[in-house]
Amino acid sequence: MTTRARGTGSIFFNRRQGYWQAKVILADGRRVVRSHATREEAELALDRLRDEYAGRLSYLYELPRKRAAAPIRPPISPRTRVEIFARDGYRCRYCGWGPPDVELVLDHFIPLVDGGSDDPENLLTACWECNAGKGDLVVPMPPARTISPP
Repeated sequence: MTTRARGTGSIFFNRRQGYWQAKVILADGRRVVRSHATREEAELALDRLRDEYAGRLSYLYELPRKRAAAPIRPPISPRTRVEIFARDGYRCRYCGWGPPDVELVLDHFIPLVDGGSDDPENLLTACWECNAGKGDLVVPMPPARTISPP
């Protein structure tokens, strides 16, 4: 994997002066500018500037590798959704609120990124706010039956 400068160089046409310029910004904030008659010359100059000042540019990154596309998982069926909502009494398992006060969604007790699945044992009813606030954290399993909201 090669290292190239990004965000530190640019090519632009100086309308006032009537020529193309290649510019890089060094780590100490200084700018290095080269002027050229054509865009192609400016692009070549930008590459030369990047190579010449490679160790002193303000931002370096590694060129990303092409990643394989993430597999698309099938959506949870509407029937399973209704069964999970009914099992949990159409109430959020974290805070106890239910419709019409909150919007209910399905939550994975063990997040998919941590090896969780779409099995009904791993799914529970949560309001949108509780689910968004929890993120991908694993919290203690809320009780199956909640008390009424305050």
